[in-house]
Amino acid sequence: MKTALYLRVSTQEQATTGYSITGQEEKLRAYAKAKGFGNIKVFTDAGYSGSNTKRPALELLIKEVEQGKISNILIYKLDRLSRSQKDTLYLIEEKFLKNDVPLISLSESFDTSTPFGRAMVGMLSVFAQLERENIKERMIMGREQRLKKGLWHGAGGGSGRVAGYDYKDGKLVINEYEALFVRRMFQLYVEGEGYFNIYKKLSKEMPGVIKEPSNISKLLKNPVYIGMIDYNGEIYKGIHEPIIDEHTFNTVQKLRQTRTVNRDMSITRYLLPKLLKCGYCGENMIGKTGSKKKDGTYYTYYCCYSKEIKRRKKHVDSNFSLECDSVYHTAQLVEDKVINEVMNLDSTKIIRDYETKDDDHIIYEKQIKDIDAKIEKLMNLYIDSNIDKKTLDVKYKKLEDEKHLIEKTMRDSKVDVNKEVVLKHLSNFKDIDWVDDREALKNSLHILIKDIRIYNDSMKVNFNI
Repeated sequence: MKTALYLRVSTQEQATTGYSITGQEEKLRAYAKAKGFGNIKVFTDAGYSGSNTKRPALELLIKEVEQGKISNILIYKLDRLSRSQKDTLYLIEEKFLKNDVPLISLSESFDTSTPFGRAMVGMLSVFAQLERENIKERMIMGREQRLKKGLWHGAGGGSGRVAGYDYKDGKLVINEYEALFVRRMFQLYVEGEGYFNIYKKLSKEMPGVIKEPSNISKLLKNPVYIGMIDYNGEIYKGIHEPIIDEHTFNTVQKLRQTRTVNRDMSITRYLLPKLLKCGYCGENMIGKTGSKKKDGTYYTYYCCYSKEIKRRKKHVDSNFSLECDSVYHTAQLVEDKVINEVMNLDSTKIIRDYETKDDDHIIYEKQIKDIDAKIEKLMNLYIDSNIDKKTLDVKYKKLEDEKHLIEKTMRDSKVDVNKEVVLKHLSNFKDIDWVDDREALKNSLHILIKDIRIYNDSMKVNFNI
């Protein structure tokens, strides 16, 4: 294997500093001789900047490192490798150390084969993170300056385009075809149409503008259509031309609030939102109101959210696949079964189960502490050069795998709700008025139950015990 000497100097540095190629090579050869490093190969990038890693000699060096041809890399100074903290750290961690090739910098007495050298890598990591944070801050400041000038922060700036406009020369310009779609969308909503019906109608009238029914809701509340720009909750005056007048936009926002309140009131009909999961695809089961009964009430069902969304899409595209096998479930029947299971719970058995799980968790926590101690001992052996990196990686991975398995077991057996809270709700459950106090009933069910998996012909209730 070879000892690599990496030399670099930019055109400007050759004229203004003492970093000549010849000078670097002489010093590095003398160091290699003193350390007993033989079989020298020189990699030279003359006239190349250190601002990036696109340098022919560096690329060849990396290739030979990955091929296992290099045993050590010597450089005169860290900035000969790169002037970017980020690139320096990347080369050391991802290219050199991963291939068990130490990097030695003569000027900084930097040697990644020693504990001090590895500590220096950690310091480089901190400075690289600081560099990234500074770049991020400059980007945010630049975006805020654009917003203050009324310029769109979307296409070309990370947030994508918005229906109704094209992005040209850094500005939003009305797309006449899509603008017709937007005006029609606002009109239909004012006329009382819901999101899905608007999507269905406009997908036929003007196909291709949006892809999902949920996009309608987002577009209707976007102030970009009245000449404003929303960024992180702050509203800025844009320089682009509005598509919708303010009166229409404000009317739609009031209607959206009213319909949201009405929808929230209807949700209280259902006791099991977020608890009830589809046994086939794992999605939430949602409440769905059907036709009106003779007594003035409505038929209510639970259906798989994923399948319901896909079923709606199938109305628009007959070739769309539904995939999930779930069917509609009568809400009253499902809720009665769940309530009966709660009523049949044995509080004495629950207390015993809690005590067993508490004991198990004490054992798990001790096992994790023991593994952490082994990992710390292993790291100390590596830092003191008593084991090599390959041995460290193998043993560390084994310990981490053991730890993750125990942590997963703890999570799976974890009780999300305090024992006293569960027992209190269980003891009060029989006293709840199931007809007139639906909110209290719903609250208790959500305290007592972790989740419910429902299939077409069966159901599994998982309690918080």
